[in-house]
Amino acid sequence: MPLDIIIVGAGIGGLTAALALRRCGHRVVMLEKAVDKTEDGYALSSTPNASKILRRLGLDLEKAGFTPWVGIDGFVGDVDPTTPAWRSLWVPPPGTVEDRYGAPSGFIHRADLHRALWNLAISTEGTGVPVKIIEGVKVASFDATTASVTTIAGQVHTADLVIAADGVRSTAHAEVVGEVRPAETPKAASIRFVFASKNLKDHPACMNMARDSPWRMSYYFGEDKSVGLFRSACRNDEIQNFGVYVYRQVDDTKTWTNPEIRQLALECLKSYKEPIPQLIRAAPENSFYLRKTAHRKPLPRFHKNRLILLGDACHPMMPSYGQGAASAMEDAAVLGVVLRNVDQREQIESRLEIWENLRKPRASAMVYLSRRDSTAFEVSTELQAAVRGVLPPDQLPELSPPAIVDWMWAYDCIDVAEQAMQERGEDF
Repeated sequence: MPLDIIIVGAGIGGLTAALALRRCGHRVVMLEKAVDKTEDGYALSSTPNASKILRRLGLDLEKAGFTPWVGIDGFVGDVDPTTPAWRSLWVPPPGTVEDRYGAPSGFIHRADLHRALWNLAISTEGTGVPVKIIEGVKVASFDATTASVTTIAGQVHTADLVIAADGVRSTAHAEVVGEVRPAETPKAASIRFVFASKNLKDHPACMNMARDSPWRMSYYFGEDKSVGLFRSACRNDEIQNFGVYVYRQVDDTKTWTNPEIRQLALECLKSYKEPIPQLIRAAPENSFYLRKTAHRKPLPRFHKNRLILLGDACHPMMPSYGQGAASAMEDAAVLGVVLRNVDQREQIESRLEIWENLRKPRASAMVYLSRRDSTAFEVSTELQAAVRGVLPPDQLPELSPPAIVDWMWAYDCIDVAEQAMQERGEDF
């Protein structure tokens, strides 16, 4: 008999898990607190380790608006950002990114990816039973022993397995580790805004910023390493996505209006030369939003009994390497492997041990590697020691930025999980 599985949270990580488990033949019910759920924000990084998963789950990257990128160009924003790139911060290896890593790297609009995963999960076509998504349900508590959740309305939902994929504010981890460990909010935030590519023609200098790095990401920086500006394309190159990354204390007690966020961006980049101020002033006011970043020291456990933590509910991380969504997808895809051919409740816990052994070292290392207090990508001595404390040294011998990119991108979590299952003699 297939398992009955409850997933709390219908974000990108939860939907990826639902799709992977549906394809195993299990029955999945998702509880989502929002109604008409969508993802806020703009470009989401789909590096090869994530693109592999999406393809294996049947998602058409091109139809989802995937826009590839093949490197990062660095520009000195506070001298003259219209001059040629100061240097290439990362260039692709010989051949193509896909040749080396097995899948492309690029950006997908968060809303587009969310919609594509949602449609695949509930579709009456394809492998398995369509996922049932119940909106407007807020979960108040989790019970690992009974594999149940209780809603704020007092309803109890019980299953063979519960997956907490309800984001950085999730309280499910307290049930797993025995205490509340809220995510930390470091002195860092990102200001995001977008520009329709077609509208850049009205601002020739800004248009050149995009044209000078076709199919590449642009990074503008200056003497002040507490701020930096990134540009990337998404939605089939229809949108130019900008992010002002701020490694300073930003007041998170107030509700910021769009005009105030625009002004904050101008103040943070006040030493930057034109056309960057012009770009910020010309961008649509309603496209500005401010997002605080969060991280948490890796938890000692990622599951207990028949409750597991997935994505930001387990290991929130800073956006430095663009691996937050990718790590959630890896959690989900590996779960889909270890729960294949499981038809008895008694089999679940041993399979979840395999899942945690595969996911905990890599996800914990990614949390540490993502921590930043400036726009520099070098990993501090302290964080290097933390990475060595959670990751076997043969998995990432060198902690330089190029080596870290190789380690992240080359990983095929499904192949690794299948190999682990074979080595253990498991039927999957």
